[in-house]
Amino acid sequence: AVRRRNLPLRYGLIPVLFLGILLLIRVFFAFELPFTQVLDSDWVLVQAQRFWTAPFLFLSVGQWLLCVWLAGAAIGIVRFWLRLAQGMKGLKRLPRARSPQLEQAVQKAAEKELDIVVTETATVPYVAGFFKPTVVLPAFDYDVEMLELILRHEYQHFLNRDQWKKTLIHLVR
Repeated sequence: AVRRRNLPLRYGLIPVLFLGILLLIRVFFAFELPFTQVLDSDWVLVQAQRFWTAPFLFLSVGQWLLCVWLAGAAIGIVRFWLRLAQGMKGLKRLPRARSPQLEQAVQKAAEKELDIVVTETATVPYVAGFFKPTVVLPAFDYDVEMLELILRHEYQHFLNRDQWKKTLIHLVR
């Protein structure tokens, strides 16, 4: 069997560790090499300010980069909300699953009424919905005990407001 390794781990970790060791040596043992040049911090700061404030088509380079970043963030947010709305619309079209076994598991697992959807397209159970939980289950033959554990787990995601947290993290990202 051929063992595959991640490219950064294979080729990138050793040089980074080597540079870290050299950095620690340089911090704790002060020495200068004969060709070392020390840049004046005033020079570096002035050059950086000139670069970011250089005019380019009515805006500075920094303002252009900020505009590009904001446009990318806006596109990402819109795409996220559109995918979320499309997914919720698709869930509303699916029929709700009802069976005595399911009702018994729901009563034991959650205090709130859960909508249950069983579909062939789902590969893992998950909960959807910000205000009313909808649990999506893959088409599988569940026993009552397993169904209760799955529903309890997914309902806990709803109680922890994981959908809200994911949305907030996505917006911040």
